[in-house]
Amino acid sequence: MSDHSPETHTNENPSQHTSSSQQSSVTLDVSHLIGLCAVGLLVAFFLPWINLVIIKPSGFELAKHGGKYLLLWVIPAFSALTFFAGIAKEGLKGAAQLTGLLPFLFLTAGIYTDGTDILKTLDYGGYTSLAAGLGLIILPSRLK
Repeated sequence: MSDHSPETHTNENPSQHTSSSQQSSVTLDVSHLIGLCAVGLLVAFFLPWINLVIIKPSGFELAKHGGKYLLLWVIPAFSALTFFAGIAKEGLKGAAQLTGLLPFLFLTAGIYTDGTDILKTLDYGGYTSLAAGLGLIILPSRLK
């Protein structure tokens, strides 16, 4: 038996299809990296930020003290907001860039109040926060 069904032809150009699928995968990859940076910033909030020889307070421990450190709570809040913006695919670019600025704003405030010696006492949590923040500032520019 032979099949005599008519063949259907499409005018779709395979190179156009490949190009559009590559673009969407690039966007997904970048949004995943933004999500990883947001989670990294959230994790870094619980790591030691400053090495004061005897104690090594994390962002969490500093924020618990309140006072001038009370604003540090925006870091985990905005990190979560950025992560969920990536899942919802709404407002990711702005949320990520704003969240990425936070570690640099707090470092600038620390330098302003405590001087540049704070740079000598930064611990791995502080560096991780800055690295994740940098990723959150740069990566959204690759989103379409």
